[in-house]
Amino acid sequence: MAEFTQPEQEPVTVPIDFSDTVLREELHFDYADNPLYNVSVPLLSVILTLPRLPKPENIEQFRQQLKRDVVALSEAGKKLDYPSAVIDKLCCLHCIVIDEFIIHGLWGYDAGWENNTLLSELFSMKNGGELFFTVAEKAMLQPAKMADLLEIIYVFLQMGFKGRYRSRQTDRLGLIIKEIAGAIKVKINKANVLIEDIPQVKYRSLRSGVHYFSLTLLIFFLLGLATAFVDYWYEQNYPLRAAAFLDLDKLTSRYVLNAKSEDIVYVSTNEDVHAIHNLTAPHSEREKAPAVPVEQSTPEKTVPQAIAPEKIPVKKLPQKVVPEPATPPPVSAAITGSVEPVPGDKVQEQSPVVSAYRVQLASFSSKKNAEKYLPRFQASVYPVGLMAVGKYFILYSNADNWQAVKQQQSYFDNEYQLAVSVIATKKAEPAL
Repeated sequence: MAEFTQPEQEPVTVPIDFSDTVLREELHFDYADNPLYNVSVPLLSVILTLPRLPKPENIEQFRQQLKRDVVALSEAGKKLDYPSAVIDKLCCLHCIVIDEFIIHGLWGYDAGWENNTLLSELFSMKNGGELFFTVAEKAMLQPAKMADLLEIIYVFLQMGFKGRYRSRQTDRLGLIIKEIAGAIKVKINKANVLIEDIPQVKYRSLRSGVHYFSLTLLIFFLLGLATAFVDYWYEQNYPLRAAAFLDLDKLTSRYVLNAKSEDIVYVSTNEDVHAIHNLTAPHSEREKAPAVPVEQSTPEKTVPQAIAPEKIPVKKLPQKVVPEPATPPPVSAAITGSVEPVPGDKVQEQSPVVSAYRVQLASFSSKKNAEKYLPRFQASVYPVGLMAVGKYFILYSNADNWQAVKQQQSYFDNEYQLAVSVIATKKAEPAL
């Protein structure tokens, strides 16, 4: 059984005439006392449809139709009791408004309308956005004679025409509309046409340079305000926050500077010398060595320093030092940082020394390195010698008393940045 299908029917289309010829011929639109407005109504109806009008299939045909409408407006205006200059300005304003609405519409840019506008074809002029407000300013100079033309200009502005103020963020356009409304207010009231001031909606575009500049100024102002507030807060709270740090000198003076400082020097005894010898001698010699009676060791002596931690000035004069014998003196450990010989080092026997203290500058495990370091002290005011102690080689100078020791400590600290060690080679006199 064959299926019956109904043939498709083509949609019915009706041609639309945008010129409003029928309405213009049957109705004369003389309901207002402004003849210029009455003859402009057909073309104004076309202008109102332009923002939502789709792109015509034939742009050139649409352009020719608009030209015929403008020419028809010019012919109708010549029949009125107006100078020809007023009619020309009326037609020029219509061309300017039509061009702007098409160019800034949905399809005007793609159609290239700005390259062939109605204003350039009919009047051979450009810059319609500037020309519109030039005509308006000249009409405002004679508001009584040009009241009808000012009404048409006011209608165009209320329809959304902006011209040269389209890309500018300014209130000038609203002021112009108010000035024109004030000039034609008396005549509009007589014609019973109600015109109210519509608040202008300000659209802010991020692409506007003025908007970026004002936004930048606002940001810098806020940053400056925040910086000033932080600086003020910092200055106001500075004494409270710095109190703990400012009182450090008082605490130091109370607990450190006023405390009694002492240098501890350990004086070697005979038992210490024999003990070192027993530790460094071979096992066979240790068995043969006679027992040494143990004596009570000398207690540690504390040598007080001056209370103030200032350094004693050093007089750069060579001190008469009795040369030490070739063999090193007994090794004694000082708590001030001397290097103690490692067990197993052999300590050479020596003759009694005259100097009471040995100021030890440096210790080396290699004699070659010690000899390389020794020339550094050629300019020293105190003689510096090289001595072997077990497996180590030390650089030292001699001091007869504790005052000379302090002078040498200060001298080597200032001139060579060395923290020396002090070793008492014999029972020293107490420091003054």
